[in-house]
Amino acid sequence: MAAGTATRSAETDIPGAALAYARRGWRVFPVHTIQAGRCTCRKACGRDAGKHPRTRNGLTDATKDPKIITRWWTWWPDAANVAIATGTASGMWVLDVDPRHGGGDALHDLERAHGRLPDTPRVRTGGGGTHIYFGHPGGTVACSAGALGPGLDVRANGGYVVAAPSRHLSTKFYCWEIGFSPDEICLAAAPPWLLDLITACAAGGPGRLRRDGTPLVLVAGQRNDLLYRLACALRRYGIGEAALLECLAAIDRYHAHPPLRDPTELRKIAASAARHAPSERTGTVRVA
Repeated sequence: MAAGTATRSAETDIPGAALAYARRGWRVFPVHTIQAGRCTCRKACGRDAGKHPRTRNGLTDATKDPKIITRWWTWWPDAANVAIATGTASGMWVLDVDPRHGGGDALHDLERAHGRLPDTPRVRTGGGGTHIYFGHPGGTVACSAGALGPGLDVRANGGYVVAAPSRHLSTKFYCWEIGFSPDEICLAAAPPWLLDLITACAAGGPGRLRRDGTPLVLVAGQRNDLLYRLACALRRYGIGEAALLECLAAIDRYHAHPPLRDPTELRKIAASAARHAPSERTGTVRVA
């Protein structure tokens, strides 16, 4: 992902930004605002402060009708935050990268394994993360939280994102990165490998069996941790290090997306799990 520097949106007023998004065909709605360090809903809404819908029906009220949008900001002139409905409603979806929860590293792992993401509109969020906008491919792109890797969320059908130039609880603004606003660059199509991963995670999720019993899927960003947990689960039954390594190599070959392919990493995982003492009770691992 190319580096970019955040900048305040060219739209300095929220209603103007909302109308500009609507002209692009993106459905918008007002969300609550931060005033004097508190959410305008006047409730203890924690991390959702300044992010949850202000309209009665929330996301389902999202519209691109300029008359409705103008009416909302006439009713709530202090509404300083705007959200965009993602998915087929607006013809786009967003990859939400939160470095505070490992999103930067997880995305780096994915790009190193599959290739760099294309240049496409990007927002620097008020919380220090990045929203990467993609054109919607049609069909269903499912929302998810952490399924692609820690700190990587998918905002798509049935979801929304807070948009620039809204203000975050941190007092920082959501800003289009320089050179990456929708006025400067068109929405790119997500690469097939990313859509394939989203589909795989929606079907069963990384590290989980699908409901129809088909195999688990391990994705970059969570792969090593899941391989380690699987090795520990085998170790509790007394499986030795050499056998653990063979099992991990087979799991990596058939279930990882993409495979780790590094025998040194697999040996480290097997050796680490083998340090645990076999358990006398199923379901636990004693640390030696």
